[in-house]
Amino acid sequence: MHFLEKLFETFEAYYVGGYVRDLIRGYESLDIDIAVDASLKDFLPFVKKYNPYIMTKYENCSFSYEGRKYSISRMRKDIMCDGRQAKIQPVHTIEEDALRRDFTINAIYMKFNGEFCDPVGGIQDLKDKKVQFIGEPEKRIKEDQLRMLRYFRFCALLEVMPADDIVRICEKYYPIETVSKERIKEEYIRLLKLKPSHTFLDMIEKFYNVKQKDR
Repeated sequence: MHFLEKLFETFEAYYVGGYVRDLIRGYESLDIDIAVDASLKDFLPFVKKYNPYIMTKYENCSFSYEGRKYSISRMRKDIMCDGRQAKIQPVHTIEEDALRRDFTINAIYMKFNGEFCDPVGGIQDLKDKKVQFIGEPEKRIKEDQLRMLRYFRFCALLEVMPADDIVRICEKYYPIETVSKERIKEEYIRLLKLKPSHTFLDMIEKFYNVKQKDR
């Protein structure tokens, strides 16, 4: 039996994130995220032979298998966030787990049998090409400033211009000082791969050219 089949059969588990989003859009993703209602110590034995990288703090492990990258995380909520790092608490439903995620289009869940579960309306937003924050946008950006860069990337992915009100919120947290230059560069490279228009880049490029304090 395949390790995924064993995992989904043993625990309440769901595909989630970019893998499901891209599947709905008709694209294949090689990065697969799985949310599971089980502790790290309980689900780790299912994948230990693949030498996973373990993040005990977030009850997460990641590994590569047959050309794909897998990330398995315990369902959780963030109870405190200082701008990048979060303190977490386990939860037991996708409705609770979804609330910690950034955008509705990234909080679509799928069972092993292909059935979609959509606690925050991500499928309709995907159809409508809307990049919507889960919760209040400024609060979510303040929790993690990387989310403003991810917002721009997903706008480029869906080929829509960033909303003026979101850009104004992002400007309040510019220059970015809680995200490493490496992460900012990584996001910019991923953005450019989507080939956004010059108008799009002119609108948001300053957010990637930031002068940071020494970390």
